[in-house]
Amino acid sequence: MRLANRFVLAALFTSSFALSDPVIHSFEVWGDRTSFHHKVALYIGWTNGYLAGVRSYATPEQNKRLEEFYRCLEKMSYPQALAMVDRYYKDHPELWKKPLPEMLINAVTIPGGPCEGKGPVSR
Repeated sequence: MRLANRFVLAALFTSSFALSDPVIHSFEVWGDRTSFHHKVALYIGWTNGYLAGVRSYATPEQNKRLEEFYRCLEKMSYPQALAMVDRYYKDHPELWKKPLPEMLINAVTIPGGPCEGKGPVSR
């Protein structure tokens, strides 16, 4: 293979990794979403993916906590949940590089909120 062809293949291979999306987004992605519909889609994706995935591997005790968390989230309207996440996002720019799933849990289980103490893990 000619040197020029090797260079082109190496450049294509390297650039595909540089442009790939992360598997787990940081909390920063929340601020990139400006419309209500984009945020609802992100929130629904998180609740469905997180709760279904974690339940598959949880112990019976953890499943009890997850059920309590699920029931609490189920009572919350989308506007209420999104307002809580928006507020947490704005109040904590130091956490924008943290994993999105963890920060969404923190936002909806904030002290004084309707799901306080009902997170999937005790703090």
